[in-house]
Amino acid sequence: MANFVSSNLLAYQAKNTPDFNKAEVRELQNPILRQASTYAPFLVGDVQAIKESDKRAVYTYYKKRRTATNGTARSYAPTGTNSDSGQVTLSWVTFSETFGIPLQSGADNVFAQEEQFAHNMKEVQRILRERIGTYIVQQLHSLRTQVVGANPKLMTWNATNYAFENDASQIDLFYENAQSIMKQNKYYNKFDVIVDPILSKRANFDMYQSTGNAQNLAFQFQSFNPKGIMFHSTLGNEVATAYSGGTAIVLPEASFAMIPWIPMINRKGQGDFESFNGGFGTIADDSGLPLTYAVRGWAQKQDASALGGTVQDIHVDMELSVDIAFNAAPMSTSGETPIYEFGQLQS
Repeated sequence: MANFVSSNLLAYQAKNTPDFNKAEVRELQNPILRQASTYAPFLVGDVQAIKESDKRAVYTYYKKRRTATNGTARSYAPTGTNSDSGQVTLSWVTFSETFGIPLQSGADNVFAQEEQFAHNMKEVQRILRERIGTYIVQQLHSLRTQVVGANPKLMTWNATNYAFENDASQIDLFYENAQSIMKQNKYYNKFDVIVDPILSKRANFDMYQSTGNAQNLAFQFQSFNPKGIMFHSTLGNEVATAYSGGTAIVLPEASFAMIPWIPMINRKGQGDFESFNGGFGTIADDSGLPLTYAVRGWAQKQDASALGGTVQDIHVDMELSVDIAFNAAPMSTSGETPIYEFGQLQS
């Protein structure tokens, strides 16, 4: 039931402690969101200064790799061409969540109005983080490479699913084979890994058998980001569902980024949230992520007696929003990206 009606002061009531309320407001585990936000400086500098309006496009540029001329002799007057550059347009997606609350909603409620307001503010941020994290996983899957090197060893390329498949007999060496595929395609440094629940369990099993175990498989993880294997339950459930044996996405460290943006009017601040014309402002993410949300709020007179307030009340409506641009490292070959998807086959 909405509007905190079930907690109205009709009889003696007690509030659950925050610890006892954790199950209700639990949050989707989302390390991919934090990782993507730390990579933003690799893609573009101060985007807030560059993009002052949501109508203004932002482009980034990269240097294209050269193709070989395959010369086999010297020339007395060699000629050549200059290298080329490419342009990438940052595409923005807006994420927003709203809530509304009467100013007198705490008059007959075990939860004070300020506590209700703070709860709403905290919850919409949780929802935004979960939505953005899921969006990042969807984008990584959607942007997986469709072009790979010829004759891969250890795994089989599925040109329909755009995924490398690990044979059922090679399950113990899934992560070793995956990093080998990356190296066969000229990626040699550390890798970021996003896994579904099945391969997350497998990673834990392989990493923690200890050095005294006769079948120590922890050696496989030397090429992966020290921050660990990033688990996201959306992968393999809502996204990339082709492999019941497990799905993983592997890409070079710092080859993807999330760029957040909010409008200038919010950054400067204007108006009053408790007026009819409303106000504009910002609020920092309460989990410590480098995210700032645009806040838009306005108020109107209302009979809020059915909403947990009173007959003569003021209803305040609030919106939190942020624009997100997600990009993978650009490549000039059509269909090629540094994002590789892997599927585990079952016997």
